[in-house]
Amino acid sequence: MDTNQDSQRRYVELPDGFVINVSGADAQQVLNNLTTNDVASLPAAHAFESFVTNLRGWVVAHGILARHDDQLRIVGQHADPEAICNHIDRYIIREDAEVRLDSKARIYSLLIPDYASWHQYALDSPSSAEFEQQRAASYSVGDVSLDTYRIADQLWLAACNAEQPVVAAWWQEHGVQAATLMDWEAARIACCWPRQGHEILEKTLPQELDRDERAISFTKGCYLGQETIARLDARGSIQKKLSLLEIDAEESPGVGAAITKDGNAVGELTSVVGIDNRFVGLAYIKRGSFDVGTSLQCGGASVTVIAPSD
Repeated sequence: MDTNQDSQRRYVELPDGFVINVSGADAQQVLNNLTTNDVASLPAAHAFESFVTNLRGWVVAHGILARHDDQLRIVGQHADPEAICNHIDRYIIREDAEVRLDSKARIYSLLIPDYASWHQYALDSPSSAEFEQQRAASYSVGDVSLDTYRIADQLWLAACNAEQPVVAAWWQEHGVQAATLMDWEAARIACCWPRQGHEILEKTLPQELDRDERAISFTKGCYLGQETIARLDARGSIQKKLSLLEIDAEESPGVGAAITKDGNAVGELTSVVGIDNRFVGLAYIKRGSFDVGTSLQCGGASVTVIAPSD
């Protein structure tokens, strides 16, 4: 991607973006019982990454889970967010909790090189040091209010209820230019941020997405699907893992292209994009072939497993 800071300060509205709000006295307990991260210890105005899982330990949804003053919020991309709401609501029996899809929310990707320059536009946002810990900040300028959630060093998700023309004018006023969905794809692939329908499928296990340190607590106690996830952790190995690949090819191999090692299939591309005159992609790679530095092939092109950006 372009390394010029001004051109990197960009935004794009994401398709299938959703905000799910869970409110009520028992909202924190409910989500702690249904997600992989430790929601019970999440302070107000903080956020982290988490998976929503089902009884078998498969991923129902993935995204940012944030605690606001009066509710908890899940932010991400999903083709059917109502299905996530229904999944959560199914396990609310006597608890004081209500699940609601925010139908007015617009979800954006923000690509901003340094938080300090962005921070000056906030009214009540945390300091840069606090933000590193919280991974969340709220902004309110004029009629526009914005909640931002950090994914990686230069990448955020942003939830906003304002209409697109109003938001676009606000971005422009603060030096943030319109980006493309390809910019988003490049950024999310570079940091191995999985997307529903691409990397997250019907029977995906959280550990296969290789986001344990960011999104899974192995000490929080019981939750839906925890037995499967804990058993896999105890074994200390998985059969396949989502991996970031650098592909030395003149043309994009395309999603679904086979990844091989010594002539044997070890995976296939789930996402691919061109970055800086090269191609990078995501693929589930079989155990024994997913270590960083491993040399693979894709058709006639050489492929290398590389480390994701933070």
